[in-house]
Amino acid sequence: QNTTPKHNTKKKNTKTQLQKSNTKKATPKHTMPDEWQKLSLEEALPRLGANDPALTHLTLESRKIGDEEARQLAVGLRGNTALQKLNLRRNEIGDEGIGFLADVLQGNTTLTVLELRANEIGDEGVRSLSEGLRGNTALVRLFLGVRKRRERK
Repeated sequence: QNTTPKHNTKKKNTKTQLQKSNTKKATPKHTMPDEWQKLSLEEALPRLGANDPALTHLTLESRKIGDEEARQLAVGLRGNTALQKLNLRRNEIGDEGIGFLADVLQGNTTLTVLELRANEIGDEGVRSLSEGLRGNTALVRLFLGVRKRRERK
């Protein structure tokens, strides 16, 4: 016969129900988890350069970041060991800017996710990125996509 008191069984069932209810919840698309910090480039650069341990997830989505800003970002990322995830989606980064970022990726050991969709990256930028990732062992997710290049005036 089962000698386990009924109240223990009830607690176990409640615990099981709690575990089931705490399983992964669906989040709406295009939302960033709370851990992501939405900053301007001007706010992010000093923190990246100072290797701020609180800055592990950074989104700079839709900030009109071009090649020069990507160069500044690459300078801030060089030597940074805190940042794990970087979202640069929907910017204006071209081949030259990706080249700067690719150079930094070669020696980076902490960045695991890089979001680059909806930028102005062409064939040359993809080649640079490929070269930069050859020596990288940390990056596990890279998001690339195509966006029609704008005519520059």
